[in-house]
This record gives sequence, C-alpha cells and structure tokens, in this order.
Amino acid sequence: MKQQLIDLYLKQVKKYCPLSFRKKLITELKNDLLDFLENHPDSTLENIYQHFGTPETFASEYILAMDNEQRQELINRSKWNKRCVLAGVILIVLIIFTAAVWIVHENSQHVTPYYREEIIDLSKSND
Repeated sequence: MKQQLIDLYLKQVKKYCPLSFRKKLITELKNDLLDFLENHPDSTLENIYQHFGTPETFASEYILAMDNEQRQELINRSKWNKRCVLAGVILIVLIIFTAAVWIVHENSQHVTPYYREEIIDLSKSND
C-alpha cells in the first residue's frame, strides 16, 4: 500500500514537472515520501496532499526553490539533449535519402535487355 501511494504521487508530480527537472525531483521526493510514510504508516493520498501539497503545487514550488544556477544548468542540458536528438534524426533521414538515391542510381545503370517474342507466319508473307 505504501509503495502504491508513493508511485501514484510521483506519477502525478511528473505530469507537472518539465522533463529536465524530473530525475532530480523524483529522487528527492521519493526519499521524502518514504520518510513521511514511515512516520505516518496509516496515511492516505489526502494526507500526502496535506503534507506535501498537490502535485502541481509541489512541482512548481520545487522548481522555484532551486537556485538560478542549478535551474539554468538543467535547462541548458535539456536544450542540448533536444539538439542532439534533432541532429540524430536529421542524420538518419540524410542516410536513408542517400541510400535511396544510390539504389535508384545503381538500378538505372544496369540495362535490362528486353526480349519480345514474336511469331512470324512465313506462309502469309509470300502471298
């Protein structure tokens, strides 16, 4: 039951937290939730909301509580990751396009002889 409450609250908080902040937030929050539920074993999700706040509020306050340098570092890392993914996708598209052009070029270089079978009736041509 305790693990289900933790997983549910963490899942809800993830929805309101930008991807670049999630790992750090979830690690810290999970430990805090474990401590809280150890001290209050009969807690419900409502008790967690009362202690930590709603998932949306908790995520917002967590991000605002970070110092500017740390927040900026996570934002820059996120931008770098997005750029790397975009560059990778562009590279894959270029490789596929190049391969397609090469295949079309190779196939156009080989002339396939075309044979047409025609039956000539020699008996009619002498008339």
